Amino acid sequence: LLARLGAEVIKVEHPTAGESGRGAQPAMTDPEGRPVGATFLRNNLSKRSIGIDLKHPKGAELVRKLVPKFDVVVENFKPGTMERLGLGYETLAKLHPRLIYVSASGFGSLRPTPYGNWPAYACVAEAMGGFYSFRPGNSGRPNIGVGGAIGDIGTGLFAMIGLLAALRGRDQTGKGQKVDVAMLDAIISIM
Repeated sequence: LLARLGAEVIKVEHPTAGESGRGAQPAMTDPEGRPVGATFLRNNLSKRSIGIDLKHPKGAELVRKLVPKFDVVVENFKPGTMERLGLGYETLAKLHPRLIYVSASGFGSLRPTPYGNWPAYACVAEAMGGFYSFRPGNSGRPNIGVGGAIGDIGTGLFAMIGLLAALRGRDQTGKGQKVDVAMLDAIISIM
């Protein structure tokens, strides 16, 4: 969304494999003639990518060097992952006090939750949030999908709203902040 509004967005991907969505089906041919998952192309329109191994100390150090050049960092790992990599909010905010750090996860990262280590697929949060309760499946079988990742889309929208509010807050205070968005919270709000 930010890229479509004119922001320069640089996505960090694995240095050799890239994001797994690149190989998803159906595939389309990208402008350079490579087969790429259509969903990847849709989700990454107008973004630029860089390949960095965040698990390698030199990769993490490169990110720490780049962070002061950007207004916002957005991550969507399980809670604690970025801290283990030396790239958590507290670390990056020391390097760049005006940084807006957006964390999007299945169940939030501000406090421990019994679901913190669960995979955060959209269908999991959608089911937990009651999204399927009003859509019975065919022939008495439970409905396991709605044809679109409402959990992912809703979480992205709430993250964007939080990010924009944090930028506005920084305009007033000069200080950055962490924005935490949980997919389950987004689904419950949508419900």
